[in-house]
Amino acid sequence: MRSFHRIFLLILVCIPFHMQAGTGVSDTLKVYFRQNEKQWNQDYRYNGLRLEQFLDNYRRLREEPIFRSKARIHIYSGCSPEGRYKSNMRLLGMRVESLKSVLVEKYDIPDSLIVEDFRGINWERLSQMVIADPAVPFKDEVLTHLQAPETVVNSEGKLVEVRKLRLIYLRDSEPWEYMYEHFFPHLRHFEMYFGVDRNQYAAELHRMSTLIAPSPAVAMKECTLAEPLIHQTYMAPEKKKTQPKKSSPDGFCMGIKTNLLYDVLLTPNLGLEFHLGRRWSLGMNGMFAWWNYEPWHWYHRIYGGDVEIRRWMGPKSRLAPLQGWHIGIYGQAISYDFSFRDKGFMGERLSYAGGLAVGYSAPVTERMNIDFTVNLGYFTGEYKEYFPDDGEYVWKSTVPLKYYGLTKAEISLVWLLGRR
Repeated sequence: MRSFHRIFLLILVCIPFHMQAGTGVSDTLKVYFRQNEKQWNQDYRYNGLRLEQFLDNYRRLREEPIFRSKARIHIYSGCSPEGRYKSNMRLLGMRVESLKSVLVEKYDIPDSLIVEDFRGINWERLSQMVIADPAVPFKDEVLTHLQAPETVVNSEGKLVEVRKLRLIYLRDSEPWEYMYEHFFPHLRHFEMYFGVDRNQYAAELHRMSTLIAPSPAVAMKECTLAEPLIHQTYMAPEKKKTQPKKSSPDGFCMGIKTNLLYDVLLTPNLGLEFHLGRRWSLGMNGMFAWWNYEPWHWYHRIYGGDVEIRRWMGPKSRLAPLQGWHIGIYGQAISYDFSFRDKGFMGERLSYAGGLAVGYSAPVTERMNIDFTVNLGYFTGEYKEYFPDDGEYVWKSTVPLKYYGLTKAEISLVWLLGRR
């Protein structure tokens, strides 16, 4: 009778694994973050409710003596190749800390039982996706680059992400564009799981069986060892069609800029450019100057501004917002009055311009770009020509202005704010 009790106790030790995996409670949990959101939101897509179910299973697992000190919660995070690696890792770190603080402060999970695991870019998973998809452009070349070293040290001793750069510039970025659309959203994941190491479990179970059963070899044979119980969390990307315009994968980003050419001409100016998502941006620029020196009849007055909407293109625009080639349309309005010694030109009413803007924004540092732009279009208005005479300014003629060609040149220093 005593032997029967021992064998029954051993069977009970084995039951939790089977019951946990076989009950109606799902062993898969999905937790979501909004795009570019740093803090865990319990109300977003029922995160809080599902996390509580997850932790109920975890607590039941820890009620078993052999699991109490071994069942840890692992927080696993990774990112996709696009964007700046340092920025992605900072965002992932803040998300992990947010979820970790919830586990410790709200649910009283000991900090010692939480393990953080940063995996970086999930190249292995990307390779699997490329292999499985026959529609990937230049598939063999893509796989060759995926198998090459991820980084190299250049002559200056800096680490360069050569694998990513080669993929970006491969075949005019066609494979990169395809992977960006079809694969990268699935690599922006955020996983959490708990489990017990199979070898530790087997050793502990064997140790306990020798203490409570007369024939541990027979008992162990009758009790099949299950796989470790694992609960996972996957942060799937939100579908593009549901994204608000300013919630692109690149996140919020804006630039504050000044046109150095205007500065040289003693015309203070300031511009703001907002990243709208999906490689679109909206820029607004203004300028104002009011200088005069009467002894020389020198007069310099101008004020006005322009609005431009841009489309960003090329591989660099995939790496971070507001960099690379851009093309856009603009509208401009200015008023001016210039005079020097014996002649003056005054646009008393606003003059207008509009047309096409083309340029390139080159990164200097992570937070600083230099933007080169030319505006080509139509400029219209009128100005009054005048001259000084005995302390007075005499109107000479009114000249209509209709002009096709270069209406603005820009070499701007851009300070970038927001996520990079």
